[in-house]
Amino acid sequence: MGVATGLAAAADFAKAVTNFIRPLTVEHVVSVTNLAGSRMRVKCASKDNTIGPTDLEDKKSLVFKFKQNFFRTTHFWCDVWWKNKWQVFPAFGGGAPKNKINDFRVYGNIGNGYGVYLGGSKFKPWA
Repeated sequence: MGVATGLAAAADFAKAVTNFIRPLTVEHVVSVTNLAGSRMRVKCASKDNTIGPTDLEDKKSLVFKFKQNFFRTTHFWCDVWWKNKWQVFPAFGGGAPKNKINDFRVYGNIGNGYGVYLGGSKFKPWA
């Protein structure tokens, strides 16, 4: 093996390591905003972490940040209780996109537009 071939192999290895590690350093943000018109309770959790439960007044948000685990299998789920309704939805992974920022908005009875929205699109209706 020549020096140029060895250097190319080392550069390829370094690039592979960087590509593997970089996603582990990205900080992800999940935001759940109450737009239902009255107080709701929100709790979000992964296998290792629980955020809440917390009571959110109308137009208030629960925001949390995290980094993915080593195996990139991090999933967060959120439970929302509003009046006599309960909804659970994936907030990161497990059916939700693994975006850097996942901004959920929870609406009450607004015609047929009620439910959980992500990025302006209905993500999950009330159960």
